[in-house]
Amino acid sequence: MILAAGASLKDALRSIRRHLLFRSLDKRVVALNKGRSFRTDDRKKSADLLQTIDKAIAKNPGDAALLLLMKAEVYQTAGFYTEAFDLLYACFEKDRSEANVVARRVSRLLTVIGFNRTGWESVQFTQPERSVTRTEFLNAILPKLEALKAALPHSPVMTETLRKRLMLLGNAANLVAFDEANFARRPTTDASASLIQSLIRDFDSSRKVDSLVRAHDVVDRKPLGTFKTNYIGAAALASAMAGQEAWKEKILAARGGKPPKSVLDIYRSAPTLIRHRAILSQKKLWNFVYDGDEALKRMVVRDMARSPEVSYLRSGKVARDTLTRSAMTKEYWDQTQRQELVSLIGERMPKRAMTAQQFLTQASWLAQAGEWEGAAQAFERAERARGWTPTLDVAFSGRRSFLPVALVRSPEFDEAAFPYSDAAVQLTMVTAPATQPQRVLLACSDPRYFARYAEIYVQSVRKSGSEVPIHFHVINPTDDTLRRHAALNARFGSLSLSTERLEVEKTTYYACVRFFRAPSFLRMLGCDILLTDIDVTYPRDPEPFLRDARVLEADAVMRFYDKVRVARSTVRGDLVYRYPRILPWSHVNAACLVLRNNPNGLAFADVVRAEMARHFEELMKHPGSGWWADQNALLAAYRTVRRDRPDIVVANVEDIGMPFGAFASSEDLSMYPAVGYNKAVFG
Repeated sequence: MILAAGASLKDALRSIRRHLLFRSLDKRVVALNKGRSFRTDDRKKSADLLQTIDKAIAKNPGDAALLLLMKAEVYQTAGFYTEAFDLLYACFEKDRSEANVVARRVSRLLTVIGFNRTGWESVQFTQPERSVTRTEFLNAILPKLEALKAALPHSPVMTETLRKRLMLLGNAANLVAFDEANFARRPTTDASASLIQSLIRDFDSSRKVDSLVRAHDVVDRKPLGTFKTNYIGAAALASAMAGQEAWKEKILAARGGKPPKSVLDIYRSAPTLIRHRAILSQKKLWNFVYDGDEALKRMVVRDMARSPEVSYLRSGKVARDTLTRSAMTKEYWDQTQRQELVSLIGERMPKRAMTAQQFLTQASWLAQAGEWEGAAQAFERAERARGWTPTLDVAFSGRRSFLPVALVRSPEFDEAAFPYSDAAVQLTMVTAPATQPQRVLLACSDPRYFARYAEIYVQSVRKSGSEVPIHFHVINPTDDTLRRHAALNARFGSLSLSTERLEVEKTTYYACVRFFRAPSFLRMLGCDILLTDIDVTYPRDPEPFLRDARVLEADAVMRFYDKVRVARSTVRGDLVYRYPRILPWSHVNAACLVLRNNPNGLAFADVVRAEMARHFEELMKHPGSGWWADQNALLAAYRTVRRDRPDIVVANVEDIGMPFGAFASSEDLSMYPAVGYNKAVFG
């Protein structure tokens, strides 16, 4: 009996130690995942954590499967997706009972790869020489995904995972075939919704009309009142696409003159609660231009605000979603019509916030009204409240560099106290332009991004037919950086290079540095400059944009969202609305800034540098991620110039058309004039 009791005690102690170990490791994995490599010491943390997990596997072989899942999470966070997948599959091979867990983790991994911009180019191994392209990775994992599917033949997660793989490969025809087979095998609501959405994605010009007609056939055959949110949303989306100006007549002709169900018809025939959620969840229904778009959106917003069935509106997230969707109507930004809508939404705002979502709703509401101090306090309280997640941390990390006072009155900039001055970082012109340029494209990066994107950047410019000079600025360059730049210059010509050296404490610095150096770039290069990220590509020649009369008449050109505009997708040709925004750091876009080589252009650059320094200093006071600091600073700079230097002319990229990116303005959009105005922000 005593021996049995001793054995039981040992088992209990072993169980407690095991529980504490897993709890400790899990906390470290979660913390690392939340940081998302924004801090400079995350690589060391990852390496230390991997060593600890390996030791735990050696000591606890019976728990190897669970520990491998943790190890895969670390690799996924670090961006080593191939090794993360290999570890997940090793977990499945070691313990088949974990198949469902592995399936969910693999599905999430593919989602991360889809969202990660670097995932479009390569999927890294820890050894750089073993890097593979995303297509190679997706093809290589297919046999293992099929083995997982064989172990889970009825798993909707595995069906969705295989579908994600096809979406990432970008083959619309294969995706349609997969969904048609899945729908034929199991005609469920989810399968029907997937089929509709894949048909809409099949945008090859020779099949587009046929795809939408087939999508409508699915819609017409199903009684909408019996189906779930995802189906209603997909059906409404199909109708919206059919109502696009470019395809409406062709759709009607293909259906023998029979008009398809309108989005309003679908909305009215769906169950009340389902239709609210279905329409709110389909962002394209709020962005795309189609017949009856404004009428539908007004109806949805008013239904949400008035219906007694949606008391859950006060929970926070739905209230915030309703606010953001309201801001995606023309009515909301029309100063003569918006009062009723604003009053309705205001009545539904949470009066006593407790959760992160409720505080964020309050903050967003105050920010759209220009009540900056109150918004800043609510954003700060949201980060400390229940329900703050890594996803919210990324989306709302702009609050860490948000300075309400800068939007009202900024103090004088003390250049002597600026810790990132040209002298402090050893600003050096390594390769000057061969001849004096009139205008230059300029991008900044660290050596890693330079190695990954510089050649793609230059190639896209030259393939567009442009010979405009390009200047790169690299922070902490290596010998490899200098060799790569020399090789690119020899191959393409008209490239120049400057460098600086410092210890970078937050990777956000790389996004802000071009604004710190803006006045210096103007003086060094002696010409107009277009500041962009290094990972953009130019599908069209940027010089017509730089020579546009509206650019030449301005002192600076930046991108801000002050009115409701219509743009055309350069990829699929669809018309989309570009609305003013709600969050303070979303009012402007930092991806495209033109500075003219004149006294006013230099004065604007000085204001941008001062505000960037002030906002970056505020960011450094806070731990964690720091996205949106550049947008916060640019908004403050714009308001400062409007207030103190009305002689400086600042044009809007949105009125001219981006020289790169997925959307473009063009003369054929004159039938869609800009309407409304965000008066609280832009005066």
